[in-house]
Amino acid sequence: MDTPFAELDALYIKILSSVTDVEKTLTILGFLIFSTYASAIIARSMDTEFLDDFLMLSEGDSLIFSADLASVLILGRPERNGHRRVELLHASLGDFLLDRSRSNQFALDPAGVHAQISCMCFRALSRDLNLPSKLSQHRLVSLVIHTNSAKVPCLGYLYARESLIMHCSAAAPTAALQNAIMGFSVDSYPQYQGCGNYLYGTALTFERIRR
Repeated sequence: MDTPFAELDALYIKILSSVTDVEKTLTILGFLIFSTYASAIIARSMDTEFLDDFLMLSEGDSLIFSADLASVLILGRPERNGHRRVELLHASLGDFLLDRSRSNQFALDPAGVHAQISCMCFRALSRDLNLPSKLSQHRLVSLVIHTNSAKVPCLGYLYARESLIMHCSAAAPTAALQNAIMGFSVDSYPQYQGCGNYLYGTALTFERIRR
């Protein structure tokens, strides 16, 4: 017996079956689905260059895989170096990927995706620890908007600081995430506008994952 979404599911399965790299494509889609709570200014700046950097993909990967999914994504106009903003065309793709009975081998595990993004957040914070001590929040945002050369690291740092708690709270206690937490030094985090308190305040979340 066909389900109410049988035709839509068949379409999504056909599209995903034809992509160049399923694993990397699902990594991108998982981030797009679970980064919807990002502030407007950060969300507007997320393009294929940012996705390559934040998700640790090879340069140009997200542009290639986004092109594979052109029928289910919104691709903005080419900007600097050909990079484009990427958005989900319709929420139904997320519904499909999060329902294993519909998406089968393409299903996303929410807790696993949150764990993966959490690891990327820790990486961004660790890499860019020097940013907040030198730049005000206003200046960071200004760099994201106006300075192409500083855009990617600043944006990754801003996204991580804004979203780390949310992702960790919903994450599976994977080995990779436990290692990321254990390897992150809260003491070295600059005391900037309460950033230290921000991370110290996640102690219960960290302890839950550590166990």
